[in-house]
Amino acid sequence: MIYWEPAFAALEKIAETQKIPESQYLVVLTKAPNENNWFAVPSQTNSRFGFIHVADFSWVTTAPNWAIISHYILKGVVFSLLAEQNVDWFKEVGHMSPRGCFNDFFANKSDMGLMLRTADICGDCLHLFMTIGIGEDLIRQIISIQEAVRLTALSTTPYLKPTNEFESWPFPIAFTRHKATQATNSASKMLFLLDHFDSLVRFSFLANEMIQNGKSKKQLKIVERPTLGWWVEQFGRSFKKTPNLGNALSLAEQGDVVALRNERRGHGWMHFSENAYEKECRFLEEILLRMESTLAPILHGYTLLNPLKLKMQDGHYLVEGENLVGSHILHPPFSHRFKKEPKMHGMENTEHIHLVDISRESWHDMHPHLISANCPKCNHQRILITDGSNRYIDIQVGHRVTIKCDCG
Repeated sequence: MIYWEPAFAALEKIAETQKIPESQYLVVLTKAPNENNWFAVPSQTNSRFGFIHVADFSWVTTAPNWAIISHYILKGVVFSLLAEQNVDWFKEVGHMSPRGCFNDFFANKSDMGLMLRTADICGDCLHLFMTIGIGEDLIRQIISIQEAVRLTALSTTPYLKPTNEFESWPFPIAFTRHKATQATNSASKMLFLLDHFDSLVRFSFLANEMIQNGKSKKQLKIVERPTLGWWVEQFGRSFKKTPNLGNALSLAEQGDVVALRNERRGHGWMHFSENAYEKECRFLEEILLRMESTLAPILHGYTLLNPLKLKMQDGHYLVEGENLVGSHILHPPFSHRFKKEPKMHGMENTEHIHLVDISRESWHDMHPHLISANCPKCNHQRILITDGSNRYIDIQVGHRVTIKCDCG
């Protein structure tokens, strides 16, 4: 049982010991119940401190726990911004009678499902946010995250088609493709498209080696500090022997994307005008669309699963973990019941990312070439892809880091 006052005192001590800046948030996620059985509790002395209950809420909503956690993290940010403007959330903002708004209180926990399904912020709250100076950019981010969460709370979600094709792709290439679609000028777009080309070549090569050759992690050697040219060469060698995918190399080499990348990003200087690269963007888009179409058997035929727990249930092995699908950084959960012993399907290690076919019959361990680990630069849990030896690239942010990763 967590008692509020001692919990907040402990947070104050942690902040003092770790010298956490006043602008930072310190939030504890805990499965332990608290004295008043609240979903989330902010500190009365420091509105940027608090804790969130992360127990099983399947009786409240079909949305996974991470969806509820994300809602309360967002609500905590808004709560602190209001408090710093001397606005009392409980007296002036929170809706004690639910109306399907972001600021509903949920005295009855079962009311949470309504808010998750609406993903709305009522007119009164929007007006207040704008009045006290909560920026439009933050409001847009809240709405965007709430909208993504909303789909997890709908009973009809399994019947919806993804808005973007890449939302059904494995995370490493879905994320880099999504970044390219978000670029607002041709200079940024060209750089993101080059990143996506690198990601597509790098991931597809690793995946195809696992699928076609069944090579173990010890057999698949990555050179020290591989260049993009090296990845393209290995990509071509791997797909040359693959039925129906043999022309992937010619597409990757078409127009010499490697030379373009070296000239525009590696060795050359950027043009002063951010819109000077329209021609390069059209060229890259054309090649990438053709490559994505050619590589559809991998992009649509396989998914990445990160198994975190394996247990026996009703005489069968049940594995649970994260489904690394689409571009969202909050990975949806998955569960799968094996028909045979997991090792017979290829799943020997939990907490190793696996490339899995759609039927979930064949599991290929991607460790140590693709890992889920703490990024040493930003100290966040990330998906990282090999950059040779013990070097990795943080797919989300692009950090290049060194991590000692065993091959077991």
